[in-house]
Amino acid sequence: MANGRGLPLINFKEEEFQKWYKDQAKKTGINPNPDAPEHFYDYRAAYKAGAKPDASGHWPSEFKLEGHPNLYINGIDTRTGKPREVK
Repeated sequence: MANGRGLPLINFKEEEFQKWYKDQAKKTGINPNPDAPEHFYDYRAAYKAGAKPDASGHWPSEFKLEGHPNLYINGIDTRTGKPREVK
């Protein structure tokens, strides 16, 4: 099993994750499919890290994937808090 970044998830229990995600989706109104392409978010890594949304429903930025509409705000990478790297 790999996360959204293609990294292996060691000791990952997919069944438990699916139950957790279904509950989170119901509570927050997000797509019930954790792999829906419009998410641009690594919910498996968030689950493994024990992350949850805040009171407003916003999930921690560190699990955003490339393509997320709010990955960069004012030139800052919201995952790292550092300026966007220009390649």
